[in-house]
Amino acid sequence: SIYFRIPNSDYDINFKKFHFSFSESKITLEDFEYNPRNIDETFFAESDFRQTRLRISIPSIQLSGIDYVNFIQHKQLHFQSLKLSNGIMDILMNNDKNFKVDSTFNPMPNELFNSFNNALLIDRITINNGDIIYNQRFQIGGKKAIITINHLNIMAIQNAYTLKKNITSTISANFKINNTAPMMISMQLPLSSKVFSLRYSGTCGSMIMSDLNTYLDNAEAIKFKSGKLESAAFDIDITDGKATGNVRAVYTDLKIEPSNFKTSQSKTRRSVNTFLANTFAIHKNNLPDKKGVIKPGIIKFHRAHDTAFIEMIWLSLRSGLENITGI
Repeated sequence: SIYFRIPNSDYDINFKKFHFSFSESKITLEDFEYNPRNIDETFFAESDFRQTRLRISIPSIQLSGIDYVNFIQHKQLHFQSLKLSNGIMDILMNNDKNFKVDSTFNPMPNELFNSFNNALLIDRITINNGDIIYNQRFQIGGKKAIITINHLNIMAIQNAYTLKKNITSTISANFKINNTAPMMISMQLPLSSKVFSLRYSGTCGSMIMSDLNTYLDNAEAIKFKSGKLESAAFDIDITDGKATGNVRAVYTDLKIEPSNFKTSQSKTRRSVNTFLANTFAIHKNNLPDKKGVIKPGIIKFHRAHDTAFIEMIWLSLRSGLENITGI
């Protein structure tokens, strides 16, 4: 067993086995774990402001194709491939506390990449059968809002364009949302860009909308009473933190109702608001017309300084879904 106490951090790294083969240019780690030193309540109690807690467990990590000459001459770690198998990432955010605005900063991929100054390069990253569990809590001991990404498979290839002196990551991913709706995404992410930009598109398969209530019922003012998504497709461009694009979704029988999430409005008031929304505002169905044309949702979203990378992807897409549905 190998254990690292990360300096100036609340986290430790440990793994059970480490294998290095000079002749095969390969490094293998088994049972890798990245965890906070303390239990959740102690971890969150150490700060007066909102924190995000991570727990990462990966049974197998393989790094291969080590460029020894480049490391000796330029102090640059260059691997041909990184493969992660059957990993689990558990994320918990304590929304019962406020952001510390003057220190809240979520670096984007291009900012992280440029901060490394090309000290670490990986040509291909593969993730097989991963799971992400995203939780938010809004009061100590209260119910958590949960959404999961299951059976996650990712292939990321870094392309270096020597003439343009830039590096772009081409990413393909497929997974299931809450272990039900299949989703596919492809992404072009300019890592060496000075501003945060990317382009991504994808599709989502059939879903019963109430399957999202594990999150909505404990994080939003409303949840889905009924509705079925038949399919969805989206195409989104983000330039310097500003998202534009469209989403096309085919769905039927969309209705909402008040959630159990506590807000400043009374349950009665929220019931009136959802009744009015179901009656007048919400587009209950979105089906192709006689010519097969589907009403698109227009995406307009601008990143705030504290918006994280995954949040940016989701909130951009959500703006288009809200435009279609009228929610």
